[in-house]
Amino acid sequence: PLVEALRGTALVRGFEHHEFWESVLRFFIRNPLLDRAHVGPVLDYLFAQRFAEERVADERGRVRAVPPPQPNLTMRGRNPDALLRQVGTWHRRLGHGFAPQQNVTWGPSGILPYRSVEKDRSGEVVRTDTVRELCSTAQLVAEGREMHHCVATYWQSCRGGRCSIWSVEVQEGDGLRQKLLTIEVRNSSREIVQARGKRNERPGSRARSVMMSWARAVELRIADWV
Repeated sequence: PLVEALRGTALVRGFEHHEFWESVLRFFIRNPLLDRAHVGPVLDYLFAQRFAEERVADERGRVRAVPPPQPNLTMRGRNPDALLRQVGTWHRRLGHGFAPQQNVTWGPSGILPYRSVEKDRSGEVVRTDTVRELCSTAQLVAEGREMHHCVATYWQSCRGGRCSIWSVEVQEGDGLRQKLLTIEVRNSSREIVQARGKRNERPGSRARSVMMSWARAVELRIADWV
């Protein structure tokens, strides 16, 4: 949850410039599938760009204050992917780069996938529900593009084993395939902590039913807030 990600950051130690930081909080709330592991780096970047003065020395050793790079920076119209690219560029300049330059893969979490087939009275398949784990940056990017959210930001947490990302799909009998939901599982506690449909919508009844069936089948908990 966002509250956990904010613990220990400058945002909870002090709340000067509250109007700007409230807009930052609203940005995080509007983008629930922005990996909370990025909250700290994003806050550091925003603070450095808008508020941090640097002190530099000239050739005579005289120290002068240099104003922040973007003192008028706002969150209006901010796109999560674009913001993370800016944060990544800034961190690379500081020697802490984290953006992947090519496709990165990782091993599965060990949690079992799910497949359920529904047939009519004649035995014809009318619907197939699947839940599969995404184990590469390419798969996360494709999921984010189709679902219009920023799940691709989770690649480091997935590679580190802290969480796993799952895609819920339904295929009708005519072969039409549709993505319903993207799920985040906290691996250590085997708990579903987030589930979002297209454009960060809450799970609909059909998607929730598939999620709950999978959770029961593989013995996962579902957090109260999901």
